[in-house]
Amino acid sequence: MDPGKKYNIDTNSRPAGQIYSIGIPLLLVTFIAVCLIVLSAGAYVTARQDYREARDQGTRAVSYQVAVNRAEEACQAIDTGGTLPERTTFDQEKGVITVRMKSGRKLEAGVSQNGGKHRIAWMREVPAPGGGSGDRSGSSSGSAEGQTVSGFRISK
Repeated sequence: MDPGKKYNIDTNSRPAGQIYSIGIPLLLVTFIAVCLIVLSAGAYVTARQDYREARDQGTRAVSYQVAVNRAEEACQAIDTGGTLPERTTFDQEKGVITVRMKSGRKLEAGVSQNGGKHRIAWMREVPAPGGGSGDRSGSSSGSAEGQTVSGFRISK
């Protein structure tokens, strides 16, 4: 006697409504695998963009700090009668030191005379003409009226 016949089981038949014999666990694993691939691709793209922005921001910050240092050196040169640093000009009528940055932007620093020495009263970053390289914001970082230097307001 055949064991399948004993219990009246047809081993070749499927339950009604089931077309393929794919189980729920296989579908779940496939769905999770697709989700992980999509999420990892999104995370990679986001991390890569964050890295580029951080690198660019670091470059801009270094360029800005170099310009600030040159403006301070220009103040010292004005006081001592020395020569101005490279890529630096001083407009005595306006009392403004202009430092050209490598990115094409300019740093303007207002200079006031206090106690016989020149001091930087305010600073602002001027975008490159036509939004050149390094200029993504398109806005200046401050104005002469409201800017402070190192957190201290310097009066004229």
